[in-house]
Amino acid sequence: MEQLSYKTSHVNSMWAVDMRHFGIAVEVDADNPLNFSRRSAFVFELERKVPDSAPPPVLPSVTKPHIEDPMMQILLLMMTTSQMNPFKKLSGDIVTQQLYPFIDESATVVDSTQLSFLNVSSVPQPWPEPKGIKVNMMPFRPLDKGSLPKNCQAYWAIIQMCVEHSHGAPAPRGPKVAYLTIDESHVEEGKTQRRGGLHTETPGVLVGTNIAPIPEFAYHHWGHGSYNQGKVQGGIYMASNVANSTLYYDAEVKKERMGDVPNGDCRYLRKHFGEPIFNRADMIYWMTDRTPHEALPMPSGPRQFIRVILGGVHLWFKDHSTANPLVDLPSSVRVIVGNKFGTSSAGELTEVTKRRK
Repeated sequence: MEQLSYKTSHVNSMWAVDMRHFGIAVEVDADNPLNFSRRSAFVFELERKVPDSAPPPVLPSVTKPHIEDPMMQILLLMMTTSQMNPFKKLSGDIVTQQLYPFIDESATVVDSTQLSFLNVSSVPQPWPEPKGIKVNMMPFRPLDKGSLPKNCQAYWAIIQMCVEHSHGAPAPRGPKVAYLTIDESHVEEGKTQRRGGLHTETPGVLVGTNIAPIPEFAYHHWGHGSYNQGKVQGGIYMASNVANSTLYYDAEVKKERMGDVPNGDCRYLRKHFGEPIFNRADMIYWMTDRTPHEALPMPSGPRQFIRVILGGVHLWFKDHSTANPLVDLPSSVRVIVGNKFGTSSAGELTEVTKRRK
C-alpha cells in the first residue's frame, strides 16, 4: 500500500486485497479485525496502471483468510452495493460475480420451483392523463376509493383489477390497508425511472442493524405473496406504459436466505434465476416480494408506472415513502427513518415505532 501512496488509517493495519480483474482493498485494525464500523473499516480502489496481461503489483495481501471470513463477505458486499458509497462503480454484475465467488450461489439460495411471477391483465385504456404524480408506498384502503387523494383516484380502475385478482370480487378477505406507488416522471436518456440493479422488493433482514424481523418470520415482509392452486394471495402488482423498461425473473430468493442479499440486492445470483422476462407496455404483472426484478435504462421520454402492494408490510421507510392524511399506517407496521440506500451497513437506520404486541 505504501508503494501506491495510500495513507493508512490505523497504526497497525490488516488488509484484505483482491487483484484478479480489478483492485479492491479493505483496511481494518489488526488489533480488532472484526470491528467493521464506519470509523474502523476503510475500502480502497486499487488503480491498476499496468496492462491486464501484466502481473498485479506486489501487495501485503492476506486475501484468502479474510475473504473467506463470513463477516468480511458481508462487509465487501455491502461496500459495493451501497448507493452512496464511492465504490459502487465496482458493483456491476460482471464485477460482482468476480468479487464474490465465495458466496453460495447454489440452489440453496434460489427457489425456481414456485410460481413467483404472473401476467395478470391489460391496463384499462387509456392510461390516466399524467399530471406529474409521484407517490411511494402511500397507505390506502383497497376497497375505498375515497381513501386516496383526489389526484390519485384516476388510477382506481387499475387498482381494482389488482385487488380482484388477488382476493376475488368484492375482495372481502383483502387487507385493510394496501400501499400505492405512482410515478409519472420524465426519464433521461440511458437512465432508469425506478431502482436499477437486480433486487427484491423486500429489504430482507437489514444486515448490520438491530432492526430484526418479527420472530415468527425469516425476513421483513414487504408484500409477501404466494400462489397456490391457481390463486394468488397478497403480493405486488406493477404496470407501466413503456415496454422493456422492467426485467423480471420467475424465481425467488428463499426465505431463509434473505440475509445473503443485503437490502434485496441479488445481482450476483442473476445466472441462477433462469430466463429474463421483459415487460410489455400496458400489462399488469404480479410477483412476490422475493421475486428478482430491476428497472432498465430507457430512451428519453415520459413513463407512467404504478405499483400496488396488497400483502402486509413489516417496515415503512419514512424518508422514502408518502404519508396519506386520510389513512393511518397499521399499528403492526414499524416506521424506519434514515436513508436505506445511504450506508453500506444500514447502520444509520432507526426504528421510531415499535410493533405493538
